[in-house]
Amino acid sequence: MSDLRVVLAPVSGLGGDAAVLEAAQVLAQMMPVHIEVLHARPDAREAVPFMGEGASGALVEQVMAVAQRDIGTRAARAKSAFDVWLKSSGIALDATPGVKGATVAWREETGPEDEWVARRGRLADVIIAAKPGAEDAVSASITFEAALLDTKRPVLLAPPGAAARLVGTPALLAWNGSSEAARAIAAAIPLLAKSSKVVIFAAAEKDPAADSSHLKDYLAWHGITAEGPVAGRDDATTGAKLLETAGQIGAGLLVLGAYTRSRMRQLIYGSVTRHVLNNGTLCTFMAH
Repeated sequence: MSDLRVVLAPVSGLGGDAAVLEAAQVLAQMMPVHIEVLHARPDAREAVPFMGEGASGALVEQVMAVAQRDIGTRAARAKSAFDVWLKSSGIALDATPGVKGATVAWREETGPEDEWVARRGRLADVIIAAKPGAEDAVSASITFEAALLDTKRPVLLAPPGAAARLVGTPALLAWNGSSEAARAIAAAIPLLAKSSKVVIFAAAEKDPAADSSHLKDYLAWHGITAEGPVAGRDDATTGAKLLETAGQIGAGLLVLGAYTRSRMRQLIYGSVTRHVLNNGTLCTFMAH
C-alpha cells in the first residue's frame, strides 16, 4: 500500500495546536506528505441568535465586538504557532501538487471549524485531531466527531507529547472483526510498516469474523508480522484493558475501529472509543 500523501491538520488557536503540528511533522519525517494546516475563523454573527429577540441593539453590538476580538485572538495564536513551527520543521512551504518531498500549506477560512474539517477532510488521507482538553473540550470534541463521522476518512488523534513516540515503537491493533476495525488497519498500513512490532488485541466477540488468524495473513501480505492476539473482554472494561495493554508493550500507536457498536450496545457496555478519547495518552489511528 502506498504512503499517506495528503494530511489535514486543523488548528484552533487553543491548547491542542502544538500536538497537531508535532504529529504532522512526524508524519512528514516518515513519508513525503503534503500537510494542509487549516484554521477556521467562526463568524461573529453566529453568537447573536442565542441572545434572544429582546436584546437591544447596543447589547448585540457589544457581544459582536467581544466575539470578534476573541476570534481574532485565536486566529493570531493559530498563525503564530504555525509560523514558529514552520521555521523549526524544515518542511517546505508549497501547495503545488507533485513537488518532491514533504510540503505544507496554510489555509484560513471563515465558518464553523467542524464544517470546514468535514469539507476539506473528505479528500485527505488522514486528519489529525487534537485530544479535547479543558480549554477546548466542547469544540475539539465536535471537530473530532466531524472528522471521524462526516468524512469517513481516518483520524489520527494526537494527545500532547504523544507524536514523539509514533516512530519505531510498537503498535497495538484493536480487532473485533468489524468493518470499522478493518478500515482503520488497512489505512494504517504505512504507519504499521514503520513500527518496531505489531501486536493484536482481540476482543472476545462471538462473531467468527473476530478471529484474528485471517488478520495476521492480511498483514503478512503487506510484509508485516503481527504478534498475539492478546485476549480482551466484551464488557465495560475493554477500553481500560486496551490502554493497559498498550502501556505494557510500550505502544506508540493504537489502531482502533471507532464506534463499532450500536447505540444500545454502547449504553450497555460503554464505548471503547470514548474511553480511549478521554483517557488515552498515545497516538490513536481511528476509522469509522
